[in-house]
Amino acid sequence: MVKVGERALSGGGTPGVRHGGAKGRSPAAGVSVKRAVAPRSGKGARPGRLSSVPKATNTRSTTQIRLTRRGRVVVVLVIAFFTLAGFWLGTRAAGFAAEASVVPHTNGLAWVEVKGGDTLWTIAGTVAGHGSDPDAVARQIMSLNGLDSSLIRPGTRLYLPHVR
Repeated sequence: MVKVGERALSGGGTPGVRHGGAKGRSPAAGVSVKRAVAPRSGKGARPGRLSSVPKATNTRSTTQIRLTRRGRVVVVLVIAFFTLAGFWLGTRAAGFAAEASVVPHTNGLAWVEVKGGDTLWTIAGTVAGHGSDPDAVARQIMSLNGLDSSLIRPGTRLYLPHVR
């Protein structure tokens, strides 16, 4: 029997060394198994014991979001919806801007309302009469009404130039 401090150890062991194998069997000769004891820290720490050193924390917060397959599909669909809605609103705004284009003064000019089946060329031919070029009159009508193309729609009011 060996005495260490005030405590006596039997079997010639050393402090902190456990003799005995798993499930009551003794370990092989000359093999010792150490038992690790985690020191307590914080509220439940015992006085006189060593406290653990706090771990170094990462200064950057890396919050990682994990999505399921269904979650990824939903995120992609929501992004696609908002992208398409943005494009649609953009084209609507561009359409309204095109309708509100600046046109020269139309005070005192004659106008005609486009009916189904009318074309810019038939209206220009009617306005030009005999001796005038309907192509030149069609270009004047386009310029006067701020049209980018010869496409006209029923219900549109077209101002007509003075033709001599």
